[in-house]
Amino acid sequence: MGPWVEELRGTCQQARCEGKAVTLDLGRLWFVDSAGAALLRELAAGQVVHENCSMFVRYLLKETENEG
Repeated sequence: MGPWVEELRGTCQQARCEGKAVTLDLGRLWFVDSAGAALLRELAAGQVVHENCSMFVRYLLKETENEG
């Protein structure tokens, strides 16, 4: 949400620019707003791996993907 979306985007971009593999552990993620879902989809397209994604969060990501 809010500024955390941009913080995550910047951190992942920096790591990818440094040639590092990025994996996000989403096990403790309980809420995703539309901006956060869009970012997670964008990151996945850029080779960022999602781990421990709950069924609920996976559903939210799929639903927002279908809205676009």
